[in-house]
Formats: sequence, structure tokens, C-alpha cells
Amino acid sequence: MSANVPKLLADPTIVAFRVAADEWPRTLLAETPIPDAWMALLERLDGTRRFVPAGDLPRGQRGDTLTLVRNRLLTIPLPPLRLPSASRDVVDVRGELLARWNAREQDLADLRHTLLDSDTLTLDRLARLAGERGLANAVRRFVRERPADALLRDDHRAALLTTVQEESRRFLFESGLTLDSVNVLSFSSESVAQRQQLAQQTSQRVEHIRARQMVEQAAIAAAQRRLEDMGGLLTKLRAAADQNSGGQWRELLPALAPAERGRLLESLWRITPDRRVCSAVAVVTPSECAWLDPRRPQEILRKLELPRQLGGLRSLSFDERREALLIGAAAGVWIVSAITGEALAALRIPVSATAATGVNSAVAVGDAVFATHSQFGCWRWMLGDAQPAAGTGAGRDPLSDPSDEPHPIYVPSRDVRAVRSVRVIDDNRILFSVDDALHMCATDGRLLRRFDLAGSPIHAAVASGDDVFVGTEKGLLLRESLAAPLEAWEVLYRGHQPVESITLRRWSDLIELAVPAGEQGVVGVFAGEDLVTRLATAAWPVRRAWACDDAIVALSTARDRLMVLHADQPERRGTDISIARMLGAAAQDVCLVTRDANA
Repeated sequence: MSANVPKLLADPTIVAFRVAADEWPRTLLAETPIPDAWMALLERLDGTRRFVPAGDLPRGQRGDTLTLVRNRLLTIPLPPLRLPSASRDVVDVRGELLARWNAREQDLADLRHTLLDSDTLTLDRLARLAGERGLANAVRRFVRERPADALLRDDHRAALLTTVQEESRRFLFESGLTLDSVNVLSFSSESVAQRQQLAQQTSQRVEHIRARQMVEQAAIAAAQRRLEDMGGLLTKLRAAADQNSGGQWRELLPALAPAERGRLLESLWRITPDRRVCSAVAVVTPSECAWLDPRRPQEILRKLELPRQLGGLRSLSFDERREALLIGAAAGVWIVSAITGEALAALRIPVSATAATGVNSAVAVGDAVFATHSQFGCWRWMLGDAQPAAGTGAGRDPLSDPSDEPHPIYVPSRDVRAVRSVRVIDDNRILFSVDDALHMCATDGRLLRRFDLAGSPIHAAVASGDDVFVGTEKGLLLRESLAAPLEAWEVLYRGHQPVESITLRRWSDLIELAVPAGEQGVVGVFAGEDLVTRLATAAWPVRRAWACDDAIVALSTARDRLMVLHADQPERRGTDISIARMLGAAAQDVCLVTRDANA
């Protein structure tokens, strides 16, 4: 037995045990004192007994019995119970009590005669005996007398301790055990949790409705202020229109002061009738294309993941005539239905070299598609060359009849850095940029004219009638006339960052060029009026911008955030969304999918 005493003393699950006094471990010269974490009761053959504290020697004789009890606080877990509360909700109870035996001879004697019917008393057996002799009934009574909401809400440890002491009075008296405190106590209820979740959701809906009402009221108030601010201007314009039967904006603007003209032109896109409106904001990442709702851009209307046969995706444009997206990839162009999201065709650049970059821009002219690639130059496909994309049906060409092979319009030399923007002038002519030069070609590939901007690489270009507008790396927006060439390019706007995009909007006889302006947001440059207005602002520097009759969209410098401003929103700042979080990648390019406003 003496060989087992050290094991019993070291076992954390043992609360108390008894051994014969002569089996208590001894050294060569004396017996071992009681360890620090224990206390003992020595019972002699003559019926007398003695309390032995930690550090003392038992001094027992043959035939005496030694009972050892831990002198520290003991953790007694509450029995795991599922109980009905006063509110009839089923409640799960979890917790633990702290208890101890006092350092008194009588308390240890009560333990010895009540609980030590075998040589050892474990913590599990103590918890089971406590549960059977009052603890479980105390918990049942406690839960039954209180509603579940109160149990889950308040701290009931002191109250439960009182109830347990009352219900376990006899057990505590007979065993000598003293309850110190309720250390841990928790209640849970599935029905209460469901009610709380429902209440929270209801509260959130109510708060959302209130917030939406506040936003709508603020929008109405802002719109009202805008109308009041514009009221005087509109009155002046109406008077000028009565005197001028032409009704053109250029003829009406002189009736306003310069500051009034600026306020009018800033709001022109909001007060003029819409011709084409935004039905979706298309965003392309390296692997997929997504359609966003322009009124609720946090909602994704559709997503399309394209095969990797043309490599990673890079650019995006909308073909209004065919209602199709032209998605530039590393080695060609995808044609995708802007309405259904179906991949219609894949146009591959027929070169053996591996693409290090990708298609920067693509445009459709008649039955041809033109695309620019900094590595491979400018290419033309007749739509009959389009191979049906995977899933469009074997042997079926969804676009047109077969025609000639893909044709290189321009092949760059080794010293060319970038072949970027390609745009349509009319049905017979296109423009594309090569570093700091602009090439005008016929649709059959013949070079018609070249415009040079020495030392100012071109990032974007757009044409309207005989006017060509370009955005440069130095932050300049320039104009040139095809009909009557100027001695030098006319500077319309000077910014502090490259002008990477230009969107042209026409308001009767006025031409507005929406361009990104970094920290200034999106500005509108009115060609011929010497006016620049701020159309939209963002919480971050704007790198690119797009616009149509009823929407303005801006992309951040890091290409990870998008701002969508709809005409219904009265302020300059629209809805800010994280594209990187929504789609898992930064945006490569964006375009607006538009439709006829009367459709």
C-alpha cells in the first residue's frame, strides 16, 4: 500500500483517501510529514482521533487509520441539465461550485464516515453524490422559479448558492463539506436565442428602414435645394429661349453669368432628358466579368468566368449596336452578350510569341473588330472569323458569315512601348495610339494620317465629328481638328495625373468630356466653352471614369474601389464599393452597359 500512497497524493482526481497508519511512507530515520496540499485525520484503535495539519507527522501505530483530505478549494461541476423555466422555455444549465473541508477534526470525521465507503473519494464521485443529495434539485427549483430571459440576462451566482445550501443542508451537515461560492454559471436557451435573433433582425430592419428614410429625406432635401438653386438659372434660360427660337445651349448660355454657367453645366446631365441609360456596370478582373446594378452596385446581377484559352483578362468595352461586351485578353478578344452573359466568340491574335501583356482596347466597326496590344500592335478581325466560344454550339457561328483571316493593321517595332486606345471616327475610319502618336486608318488598314505629340504618350482618345480629343501621360486633355488642322494641339484641361479615360457626352450642341482628375474626382470639360466643372467626388483619388446620360462611375488609383453615382442621387458623391472584396481581385477595366431610355 505504501507504494501507492505517492500516486494517490499526485492524482488530481482524488479528493480524499484512507490508508493504514503503518503503511504511511517513512524515511530511514522518520516518517514522512503530511504534504502541503493535504490534511489528515488519525483514528486510533481505542476510538480516539487527532487532526494532523499539513507539515506535521501522523505518528500512527499499527492498527490506526489515516484519512487524508485535500485542504484546497475543490471544483464541483453542476450536473448538465435541460430544465423548463418559469416562462416555459427550456434552459440548458452549465456551471461549477467551489467547496472545501475546513481544517477541523469533526469535519474530516464526517467525511470519513459519510463518503469514504471505499478507500478513495474521487472528484467525479463527489459531484455525483452532491447532485443526488440536493444539488440537482436545487438547480431545478432555481430554474423553475425564474423566467428564461432573466436567467440569461442577470448574474445569479449568489442566489443559486443560497438555494443550493438550502436544498443540500443535510448532505453538507453529514459530510462536513462547506460550499464557498458558485464560480461559473451560464444559462442558454434555443427558444430565447431564436426570439432574440428575430428581435435583432427586426430591429435591424427597422433601423435600415429608418436609415433609408433618412437618406431619402436627405436626398429629397438636397434635390429641393438643387432645384431652388437652379430655379433662378432656369428662369433666365426660359426668358432667353423665348427670345431665341433656335433653342441651342450655346445661344442660351450668354444670358448667364460665368458662375451661373458653371452651376448649370455641372447639373446639365441631371436636368436634360435621358437618351441612353445605364442598365449595368460591367467590371472585368483577370479571370471573370461581373455585371453590377447601377442603382444598387453592391448587388451582382451576373458573373461570367471565361476559359483561359486567350489568357488573363485586361480590358472591357461595350458595343452598343450588337449589345455585346468586347473583353480584351492576353492573346485576343472575347465577344460576350451584354444581356445574357453568353460567350459568343473568341478572336485570337495569330502569333507564336507568348503574350506578356494584353489587349488594351477593342472596338467594333461595321462587321469588323479592331484591338490594340502593346506587344502585338493593332489587329482587325472580320466577325466571320470568330470561332464559336465553348458552349455556344459546335459548328455554329453566332456572329456572321466567314470572311478573311485576322489582319495586322500595325506591327510595332522594338522601340515602341505602348499601343493603347482604339476608337471609331466613322464607319470608314478608326484612331489608335502608338506611344506619343495617333494613327488614323481606314477600316481596310490603310494609314490615312498620323498625329504626333512629342514627348507626351497618349493614354486615351475619342472622336466626335471632325474633332479628336486625347488624354496624355502628363495629365493633358488636348483637341485637334481633322477638317482644319491646328498649328498645335489645343489644351482643354491640365491635371496632375495621366488622363487614362475620356467619355464624351453630347447635350444638344454642347460636348462634355468626362475625365478622371485624381483627388478632384471626375470633372467635365466643355469643349469650346472654356469651362471645367466637377461632376463627382470620391473618398480616394480617381484613376479612370466613365459616364452616360444617367450615371457616372469612377475607379480608384489602386483599382480596388468603385464609386457609382446615379442621377437619382442628388450629391456629387455616389455609392462607394470595394471591388476587391466583392470579386476577390482588383478591377482591370470597367464599362457601362447602356440601353435606349424609351425601351
